[in-house]
Amino acid sequence: MNGPTVYLAGDSTVTDQPGDYPYYPGTCYCGWGQMLPAYFDTRVAVSNHSHSGLTTDSFRKEGHYAVISQYSKPGDYVFFQFGHNDQKLPGLQAKGGYRANLQRYIKEIRQRGSIRYW
Repeated sequence: MNGPTVYLAGDSTVTDQPGDYPYYPGTCYCGWGQMLPAYFDTRVAVSNHSHSGLTTDSFRKEGHYAVISQYSKPGDYVFFQFGHNDQKLPGLQAKGGYRANLQRYIKEIRQRGSIRYW
């Protein structure tokens, strides 16, 4: 594929969730990242690296960011959505590690020539 890739980095609100059969509207759910490919044509790939429970810190420590860092190229997009789990941890609150982690991601993605969104 020669078009851009949209990389997703986030928590349960972004991640792919398993489908249930039969479908029960009250119990079936998905993260927004699971539905995102429906809004693009075949020239755009979506690569979802989100997982439930992740923070800006654990996303890097568990190796999920390494994949994005390795494969993203100029012209790709990286969407981040964290905070739901970060705010629960004292060292990752908005004025602490959360902000520093996001700034580090921004710097690294800019160096790769990819475009980041929050």
